[in-house]
Order: sequence, then C-alpha cells, then structure tokens
Amino acid sequence: VSTQSTWGLGKLNNLTTLSVADNDFFEVAGQNLLTLLRKNSYITTLRVWGNDFTPYLLNRITRQLEVNRTLAEQRDRQARLNSNVVQPLKPLGMSEADINDVQSSWKEVSNEPLWSTFLNTYENSIQASISDHDAYKLFSPKADKTPENAAPIAQVFLTVLANIIPSLRQWNLTPIKLLQDLASIYKEAGIVSMHFALAEGVLLQSLQKVLGDERFAPEVELSWQRLYSAIVEVMLS
Repeated sequence: VSTQSTWGLGKLNNLTTLSVADNDFFEVAGQNLLTLLRKNSYITTLRVWGNDFTPYLLNRITRQLEVNRTLAEQRDRQARLNSNVVQPLKPLGMSEADINDVQSSWKEVSNEPLWSTFLNTYENSIQASISDHDAYKLFSPKADKTPENAAPIAQVFLTVLANIIPSLRQWNLTPIKLLQDLASIYKEAGIVSMHFALAEGVLLQSLQKVLGDERFAPEVELSWQRLYSAIVEVMLS
C-alpha cells in the first residue's frame, strides 16, 4: 500500500504491513505517516526503501511500531483467553419459550401450598409405577427417609431437577455437571431407559394434576417433554 493512497483513509481494516518506497519525507509527511500508524494499531511492520527519513522521524516511527506490536500481543492474549471461555447454551431442542414455560410452571408448583400436594402426588404415582426398590428410591422425593441403602436427598431426581431448572440457559455449565454426577449413581443402581420413561409420565401427570389444565396447557407440557428428553440424553449418554 503506497503512502499516497492511505493519507486520507484513516482506519484501514486488517492492514498489518505498510510499504513506503521512493518518497522524499519532509516533517509534515512524517507526521501524516505517524498519524496513520496511530489510527491503525494493527500495522506492526513498516517496509522502507529508497526514502530519506531523518533520524528523529525514524525514531518516532520505530516507537509507534513498538506500541502497535504491544497492542497486537494483548489482542492475541485476549483472543486465546476468549477461546477457552465456554459460552452458555440452552438444552438441545428447547426454545426460549420452552424455558420460560418450564421455569414459570416450576416456580408456581414449587411454592406452598402446591408443593406439598405435588410431592404427595408424585410420590404415590412413582411408588405405583416403579416396583423395583432401587429405582423407586432414586426417583422418590422421600427416598432419604428409607433407612436401607437410600440415596441422600441431594441425589434424588426432583432435587436435581429443582437445581437445574433455574440454570437452563447455562445448560452446558452447571446442569450437565449435576446430571452427569447423578447418572453415575443411577448406572450403579441399574436404572435403565424404562425407568426414565415411567418417571417422565409420573412427572407430567403430577404437574398436570396440581396445576390444572389451564396452567399446564399442552404447549407447557410439550416444553417439559423437551426438557425431560434433554435430561435423559445426558444421563443415558
């Protein structure tokens, strides 16, 4: 790029090298060149031949190029840091509307007096649906009350569900880690896809019974189904 074509351009995107050839540089032209280098900090290399630079001008240009190289190193460092930052993602298959549906309905059902009714409904349905004791105790909200080999309450499905629902927009951060920890416990207990299918039906039916048809409308149920599918995908993977 010749200096004559760049004096009036100001910002030159993606330009890193400037070549100056066969020009006589006076002080005003040197100031124009310095201004160009300051406005375009991506320029880190200046190729010069056949020019008459004064030592003073050459020293100022050299210092400005050193500043530009320092800025370039800082940009490179920040780019490397940014590449290591995991961007939060939503569950696969869930839209923003799905997340809003799940979070708002869960917020409603997780407060009294609905919460106690929901727990009892869910517990009774789980007990009727899953006869295997190990599977029952891991899906049951009252599993921590069972003295024999019962899972701690922090490992119970509803508790994990309550922890991941507020973080659905950061699915690949906290929720997946919680589900992976729970999945290892479920695997040791022999939990298989059939158990998850039964538990899904119980969860949806319990929500519908407590919230009612109007508040647990078909589109809300579909949002919960999408969330449950994302949960099962993580836990069975």
